Amino acid sequence: MGATMTMPFGKYWGWVLDAVPTDSLECLVQIPAVLQGRLRTAVLDELDTRAYGRERDHYGRWQDSTPQRGASATAASNIRPDQIGLARDAFDRGFRAAALTHHPVVGGNPGTMARLNALAESVRSQLQVVGRAR
Repeated sequence: MGATMTMPFGKYWGWVLDAVPTDSLECLVQIPAVLQGRLRTAVLDELDTRAYGRERDHYGRWQDSTPQRGASATAASNIRPDQIGLARDAFDRGFRAAALTHHPVVGGNPGTMARLNALAESVRSQLQVVGRAR
């Protein structure tokens, strides 16, 4: 996704996102008024690709560059229906604890916090889908 979008402003105006330096992309994530919509999604996807070697396919699903053998397609699908609420609570508490360490306001890395937020969004949506399916 990031390779097809170009920067619409700033020092790297006109550059495709995969050519923009990581530190510049991480700084952009910290400015919500500037980074919105498709550009925000593309920047977060580009940072995720750089950090984890993952990209989205043309359907918007994450594709790992190194598939894990024997791994469940969705880890959340292994959670019993009576455990969904507990899983959400455990994840939210862990996320808050990690955010207290990684948030830029307390001296954390902006890129790490951006990836943590993206992970939280993904896990919460998986738990929501699994909870509805049961």
